[in-house]
Amino acid sequence: MRTTSNFDITQTAFLFSWISNSAVSLTGTETALAQEVESKLKKALSTFGTQLGGGSSGWQITWGPGVFSLSSQGQSDQKSDNTAFVVYNDSLDMYVVAIAGTNPKSTLDFLVEDGEVDAIKDLVNWQGFDPLGAQPTSTSANPKMAQISLSTATGLWALASQLQQVPDSPSTESLGEYLKNLNATNAKTQILFTGHSLGGALAPTLARWFKENSSFQGITTAMPIAGPTAGNATYQTGWNTKFLSSAAPGTINEGNIVNRLNYNVKCKQDLVPYAWSFIYKIQQLGSYADDLFYFKDSSRSDLYCNGTGQTIGLDSKMGTLVPGDTEKAIAIAAETNAFVADYASSLLINAFDCQFPMDYIDDNGNSQSFNPCGYSPCDVTTLQYCTPGEFETYFKELALVHVWSYGQDAFNIDFSVFQELSINV
Repeated sequence: MRTTSNFDITQTAFLFSWISNSAVSLTGTETALAQEVESKLKKALSTFGTQLGGGSSGWQITWGPGVFSLSSQGQSDQKSDNTAFVVYNDSLDMYVVAIAGTNPKSTLDFLVEDGEVDAIKDLVNWQGFDPLGAQPTSTSANPKMAQISLSTATGLWALASQLQQVPDSPSTESLGEYLKNLNATNAKTQILFTGHSLGGALAPTLARWFKENSSFQGITTAMPIAGPTAGNATYQTGWNTKFLSSAAPGTINEGNIVNRLNYNVKCKQDLVPYAWSFIYKIQQLGSYADDLFYFKDSSRSDLYCNGTGQTIGLDSKMGTLVPGDTEKAIAIAAETNAFVADYASSLLINAFDCQFPMDYIDDNGNSQSFNPCGYSPCDVTTLQYCTPGEFETYFKELALVHVWSYGQDAFNIDFSVFQELSINV
């Protein structure tokens, strides 16, 4: 049975991460979008109350919510390209920093904060990088130095210094200043950074920056979900030494596989956690060879049909799948260069198989369920894609897996909870 109440701490943190995406389907000023997130967050705190991890004391907003829109940089966007808030529970003596993922409705968010991973020009040296300073600029790859992608650096800068808060935020500081000045009650005070997708790259990166630049003496952990790689192997090695496997506090509900922190929670059939360290390799190698993150057996080129029985050789590289000429060009350029930058993923991976049929809420707010054509729950290697519409429909199904598999299949939260939250992602 999936959880419908009495959520444990990792389920609670996931729900906060989910709520941080409340404004992705909307347009407006940064303040108005932040207020929408605040409204959804307060509703959730009221609706679920003591059912959230932490019990009777409840969770309180201590910073934000805040939103950054790329339109504030002179580009037409008016969307929530970065969103975050901080909540605190007195009983647990624990903070959660919830960070939104890529806004699927924002082309600029995709181009600037996901696509800038060119090994020739899109790297930023970690040492000396200050997200409270000027917007980051890039340098060329140097595997001997700890480097993060320009996409990650830009997102971190936006989070730390550019978020526009709601008028009634408990703090007037930027998120970066708030975190730098945050004091632990004692050595057992905890702060957990979490986010999904883009947020799954930014959350652990912000956690490292916090650990290296604040006077906080408590316990700092991260719970990245479906996170792409933030930087190169040298950077990731440094992260791994600072964030060891850590048991999640409290009792974890049955069926929730996320019982340890500092792991990247990864659905094997989701393409995003493979970016950028594996997604663009010509062949899937080693322990990743059997992970069908495109619903595709990498040893076969004729797994797909177009509904008429005619097989087509579908390239497993994402650049061929992305609809839209501009986005496709960005993805193809990235897959040409990303490998050179030596992007590396975390050593700690909490992987699972997503389950079908999968429930989701469509753009009109209606509950739906989808089951990819030819799927057999007992043998994912027989999965065939044979829905007319080809790449666009296929890409949509990949997106549904990326968004909807985690809450239900990893954290074991019942779909009714997401219906109650009523957030259009």
